[in-house]
Amino acid sequence: MVGGGIAFYCGFRQMHKYRLIKDIPRSKVRSIAMGLVEIHGQVKDGDAGNRLKSPFSQTDCVYYRYEIKEYRKHSSGRGKGSTHQWDTIASGERRMPFFAEDETGCVRIEPAEAEYSIAAKKAFLQKAGLFGGITSLIDSLRNWDHDPAEAVDISGLNLVPIDPEATFTFFNRVGDRRYFEYYLEPGENLFVMGTAAGDGQAPTSVVIRKGENQPTFIISNESEKNLLQSLKWQMIVNYVVGGAMIVMGVALLVHFSGR
Repeated sequence: MVGGGIAFYCGFRQMHKYRLIKDIPRSKVRSIAMGLVEIHGQVKDGDAGNRLKSPFSQTDCVYYRYEIKEYRKHSSGRGKGSTHQWDTIASGERRMPFFAEDETGCVRIEPAEAEYSIAAKKAFLQKAGLFGGITSLIDSLRNWDHDPAEAVDISGLNLVPIDPEATFTFFNRVGDRRYFEYYLEPGENLFVMGTAAGDGQAPTSVVIRKGENQPTFIISNESEKNLLQSLKWQMIVNYVVGGAMIVMGVALLVHFSGR
């Protein structure tokens, strides 16, 4: 029942975002007003033309997130056999301020605490036995996230590009790893919903950031239509799962109470 309540809460959050995105009209950068706004445009570089580099493909970007998953064997306990699944063994991200541009001008985006909605763009497979310990790589990636003074050396990782949208892969061995990259690069289409506010440097200077009274702050490279579709399905799944868990909880309470 507690799990069902949590699922319902997540569903209400998705519904709130869905309604905001659907109801708030699109704003042009030149005529942007203070408060919650929705911007459509393209990604521009960060301050002074600065960019980040994604750790595995070394792609120029203004945001990246990575995940490393390993194929592992899990015992079911008490002689009931075992199962295999992909477990996340490392993840990280790095973000930087950047500019959004439409046909009327540019506005600065300060992405601290933003919710990024970006699908995996690149993925790599590493077969078991073709790598050393994972600890040194994870340490290198953590340093890379904070200060990429030196690139992560992936030359010895024997990474093979694979389809990032592939749900299943065949002939997996225990110890195989998959590396995923999610990033936002200059020139990409951009959707931003956040709070427009003065940056304190000039009376007419505006930035978009997370608001104090309205915390919704979404950055995505998806179209508004696709983003709404995704939120709608997440909302439906949460409500269905939440309802099923609550019904199951009530049934268990009735059963064990002897009624």
